Amino acid sequence: AADLLGEGAATFAIAPAERLSSAEQAALMLREGPRRLADACESGDWLHVDVYLTKPLDYRALLFAGSRFDPQIMAWVAERGARVVAVGGAVSGADLELRYRHDEEATVTLLAEVLVAELVAARWWQAHEKGRHMGAARTNETPSRRRAMRMLDDGMREVFALYDRLPARARTTPCLGGGEWS
Repeated sequence: AADLLGEGAATFAIAPAERLSSAEQAALMLREGPRRLADACESGDWLHVDVYLTKPLDYRALLFAGSRFDPQIMAWVAERGARVVAVGGAVSGADLELRYRHDEEATVTLLAEVLVAELVAARWWQAHEKGRHMGAARTNETPSRRRAMRMLDDGMREVFALYDRLPARARTTPCLGGGEWS
């Protein structure tokens, strides 16, 4: 999955409306960890908005399966030569399907499917730390869940350390009605 998604200029996460949070979290992990261009879209919206990105880009998508719009999405990506990794369900035409035990249960899906993007992000981040560009150089070393979580925790600690270095006046902005935004 990491190799297939890493070959394009950006990675797009697509999910049904009820699980848009999974696509948003996936895109966030890809942006924050390995600093990869990534965006999220709801499956139905994709047909009116992001479909246009499949023509000018080497389009790579992480499709969280289960939307009634999946067949239409796959028709467009097939016509335009885009590549898709499907997560949590059978999706006809996907380049790769990643299934996991009990992926037909809504609660399991909501909790487990984002792990795919987190592991892809961890792998790209690890390759970046070794001086390789994501997608340009491959590594067969997939980090363990523990190592991936440690990498994400280290990144968060670095963000908080940088935040702590900011002067207090730079951390908040006065609001119109009084008080402050942080």
